[in-house]
Amino acid sequence: MNTTLRTNELPPPIQRYTDAWNSHNGQRIVDAFVPSGTYTDPLTSGPLAGDKIAHYAEDLWQSFPDLRFELDGNCACIGGTAFLPWKMLGTNSGAFKGLSPTGKSISLDGIDIISYTSEGIESVIGYFDSRSVPDQLGLQVLVLPHSVGPFTFGTSVRMVSGGTGIPQAFSVTSLEPRSPEEIEKIRQLARDTLKEMQDMEGFIAATAITCGNRQMTFSAWEKDEYISQIRNSKTHNEAMKLFYGDELAQGGTFSLWQALRVRSYQRCPQCNKMVSIEQGNGQCGCGTKVEMCSYW
Repeated sequence: MNTTLRTNELPPPIQRYTDAWNSHNGQRIVDAFVPSGTYTDPLTSGPLAGDKIAHYAEDLWQSFPDLRFELDGNCACIGGTAFLPWKMLGTNSGAFKGLSPTGKSISLDGIDIISYTSEGIESVIGYFDSRSVPDQLGLQVLVLPHSVGPFTFGTSVRMVSGGTGIPQAFSVTSLEPRSPEEIEKIRQLARDTLKEMQDMEGFIAATAITCGNRQMTFSAWEKDEYISQIRNSKTHNEAMKLFYGDELAQGGTFSLWQALRVRSYQRCPQCNKMVSIEQGNGQCGCGTKVEMCSYW
């Protein structure tokens, strides 16, 4: 028998499920499922079950504290399957994927296909445009292959301190995460560490890279002795504790590098000639002062 239901006519298991999402109670969401129930959507990298469903919802609520779902049309039920159209609304006033809040509001349309019995929900498969939320928040969405032949692909973020010193030393950290959850955890730790490094003496800039199953951070410093300040970073110390315990990464390398030679060039804004900053002492042959935009 096919039926079309409005919000106040939803089957009890589905009503409990939607109420739990809007009450921001992860355990209530889990309780709406049968013990073997699963949740899947374009961002979960496969089915979630039990507490992982709650954690997934809690991450959303952290990014969008006022998150709510509205029924966007009627719910169609065919036997033990429901087709539930919805609209997700909220304001990004919390960190999203390790990034600072944008303060922007989002409106995402989607539909859940829900299998259920009187005992509870057996499965939820959600469908929505996974690019929509980042686009609405003004974030870049890149589609890349994981690898092609000997090449692996990924993403990166660069942070500069505003310092103009010449880099003479580099710190390189490379970690191998064991799961998507660890990838996200390492990203967050790296970003928080970089924020603390920003005001350290002699720090110039840093780049954090995720490439294949490798997460790397390169930081540039005016002198190698300044690198020891990282030990004063609360987040860095937390990451080391997790790494040397059993909670973070399959393995990794940590290294310090000294620059043997730094040669920098900048085009003269007056005559368009390429100028060697070191050999010309920051001045072009035409007499124009030339400064490096950034050394790293």
